[in-house]
Amino acid sequence: MTHTVGRRSIIGLGIGLAAAVLAWVAGLTPFMETVELKTYDLRVRALADPRQASPDIVIVSISDASVRKLEPLVGRWPWPRLVHAQLIDFLSRAPAKVVAYDILFTEHDRRSFSIGDTTWTGEESDKAFAESVAKAGNVVLAADVTASDPLR
Repeated sequence: MTHTVGRRSIIGLGIGLAAAVLAWVAGLTPFMETVELKTYDLRVRALADPRQASPDIVIVSISDASVRKLEPLVGRWPWPRLVHAQLIDFLSRAPAKVVAYDILFTEHDRRSFSIGDTTWTGEESDKAFAESVAKAGNVVLAADVTASDPLR
């Protein structure tokens, strides 16, 4: 009897290990990555309960309407960094506990622009943004990280 239980345990362990290896190998394929990305939103919607969301969290989004409204003042998208600096200053006065920015600022702003009677260079705009981020001390900026994974 114990011989049969031991043999069944070894067979079960072997099947489990084989299934784990198969799942791992399948996870490396582009097809499974596509399935993961396409079903992520569905899975989150199925499991998330909006009634449990904290009322302390506020999302300030940049919509097509806000881009259109600010175009006469600051030009088309992308906005000068000065605009983002002023938003961060405003949120700091709220006072926001954390400001998470989901915009990539990958290059220096090379444009010059005018707001009212004042002309700003891209360098001045970048500096104003950097100063606002540093002064707030609670801003999390998005990053673009590229990994050199030999398996992909």
